[in-house]
Amino acid sequence: CVKLLAAAARPNSALPILKAGEWSNWANLERWRNIVTAGSALAAVMHGAGGASFYRHNYLDINKNADWVKDVFKLIAHLDRLGLRQSVEPRNVAVLHSRASEDFWQLRANMSDDVDPLNAGIRRYATQKAVEELLLRKSIPNTFFYLEKEDELETELAKYPVIILPFPYSVSDRAVQAIEKAMEAGSQVIICDRLGETNELGTPRKKPIFNDWKRDGKAIFVDDVIGTFWRPKTSKTFLQTVQ
Repeated sequence: CVKLLAAAARPNSALPILKAGEWSNWANLERWRNIVTAGSALAAVMHGAGGASFYRHNYLDINKNADWVKDVFKLIAHLDRLGLRQSVEPRNVAVLHSRASEDFWQLRANMSDDVDPLNAGIRRYATQKAVEELLLRKSIPNTFFYLEKEDELETELAKYPVIILPFPYSVSDRAVQAIEKAMEAGSQVIICDRLGETNELGTPRKKPIFNDWKRDGKAIFVDDVIGTFWRPKTSKTFLQTVQ
């Protein structure tokens, strides 16, 4: 939850619901439970959240985590007095999350007889997570945008030197035009896994909208981000491109 929040822009002021603990024990996470609970709240606000809450509160008592959470909220309050809420992240990398791609890809997977696990409905989520994990590991600042909010893309994208599309399965023509405008202003685009096979309503295109971009080298295309995440050499190449 918190790692996915790493892509959130501060103006969005998300309020994550964080894990308060386990019903019985933490098993292999026992030595890390302070970081998993209290640390998750600190990570959330440092990456743009407007606050943090925990579920369930009685788990904090069962796991004896309540004091840690109290201490981290004191630290967050101190950081806020120093100007945390007014701080802004550098405009380095824009990550374009597509909810339409998530929904329509999952529908496609559910209606398909294809049993290949790489084509399962969770692939879009896994690809997005792999991209964000790679950026988080290397502390590369990034800003989260919705691919469906074209008006925001038109005004903001050109401010970012690097634009990443983790899984653009369903993309509108207007969003593509906003990305092209940013490219004309000098932005480098990285497209991962999909090529815009449908429009924003899930209607299949005669030809994927980013197909020519891949063929002509107009954008960098990473064919398998999930595999990339587990292959250090390929991950290094991906990160060098971003940096």
